[in-house]
Amino acid sequence: MAETYTYTLAQCDVPIERHSMLQSYRDKRRLWLSWISTDEHHAIWTVLSSMVWTDVAFKTLTNFAVGDDGNALNNPLMIEALLHGHVATQVLAIRRLVDDGNSDIISLRRLVKDMRRNFALFTRENYVCFDGLPYDYEAVRHTRFMENAGNWGKGGIWVPTSGPQGDCISESAHRQFDQLAGIDPAKRSREDRLSVSLLTTIEKWLDDSGADDLAKWSHVYLAHAGGPEARKRIADLTVTANKITDAIKVLAPATEAISAWLLFAGGRTNALMPVAQFNQFEKLDKPIMQVGGEATADTIWQQLSDEWNHYLDGVDAELIGLARAQEPDFSHYKNDPELLSDPDRWCKQQIEKILGRKIDFPPSVQYSDRQHIVYWIDRATGRAGRFPPEGNALSINEWHAMIFACSVAKSPTLDVWIVDENGVRVADRKKIADFAKTHGYL
Repeated sequence: MAETYTYTLAQCDVPIERHSMLQSYRDKRRLWLSWISTDEHHAIWTVLSSMVWTDVAFKTLTNFAVGDDGNALNNPLMIEALLHGHVATQVLAIRRLVDDGNSDIISLRRLVKDMRRNFALFTRENYVCFDGLPYDYEAVRHTRFMENAGNWGKGGIWVPTSGPQGDCISESAHRQFDQLAGIDPAKRSREDRLSVSLLTTIEKWLDDSGADDLAKWSHVYLAHAGGPEARKRIADLTVTANKITDAIKVLAPATEAISAWLLFAGGRTNALMPVAQFNQFEKLDKPIMQVGGEATADTIWQQLSDEWNHYLDGVDAELIGLARAQEPDFSHYKNDPELLSDPDRWCKQQIEKILGRKIDFPPSVQYSDRQHIVYWIDRATGRAGRFPPEGNALSINEWHAMIFACSVAKSPTLDVWIVDENGVRVADRKKIADFAKTHGYL
């Protein structure tokens, strides 16, 4: 975060024993103002000004259509695009501003919560002197008067607006703090504090703005595809352009209260609505479609509609064909003479084919020589299989079964397991996969 202060901590009119508290205030104030004004993507003022612009633009355009049924803006496509686009854009922006999460987000709700947690930092001393302004502006003013006593009437005198000589701004900060704290100027103290009730007032504004209801609606219909129960919980909520406007009319003053008043950083009075840098009404007097252009528009419409409809062609063939192409075919094993005569050698060759390299294939005394069977099922199609095949006289031991199962486990859609001669499962897919990795078969 870029440094925004002109004067160092040592240059501020605060006793050294309170420098740590002032540093905390400066750090937090800088963070909060970045959320409000300077974040390049989600600054609160930027979002609000964009919403105000969108509100004005939408109402200006809809004004053309109201009472004029022949206006092109009353075309169903235009109404749908304008209304849906306006609602989605504005409601999602409101949702972001009232997001009450504690993670790395920028929102008005989070801003107020973080300020509440750190409101003890809001002393008069920090409020006035955070960036070099003098606490005692009258003493600075008196010194300047005495230093220029012989120059009065001989021309203008330059008066600083910042730093240790900025008496006028210091006076303004004191007066604003007096108003916020309800303190008599004659009873000022460096330790004066602002009441947390100021934040409570702002929170009540947000609670009563209707913004939370719009955010709930967005959770179900815009940001997420809410199911029946979620939709039932907000069945009484409706979204209108006026509700959106009313919410903005509260969110903007809440931001002004924080920026201009609590943080003494200026606001957007008379500057909330952006000034157009172009002719925003250019070409609005032109028709959307030239006379006789309906046939061309219909051709485009039908062409695009057909393209989208054909995107679904052949889904069944592609789905089934692809699944079969990826499905291992074990049917030939039952007739493989090499497997029937020398299972060890056959399994070794099969694993080598899968790996594309030679492997050592030492027998293991850890596995039973009794008969075992490998089973598998395709989770995608439900097709099942076993090895040795049903009715085949071939008998494989546990070691052969584990190695054979490694080749089955290569397929991500197949669930594979091994049972002994009593039908007891002795290995599942995880055990088989661990075996394969341990022996370098996968």
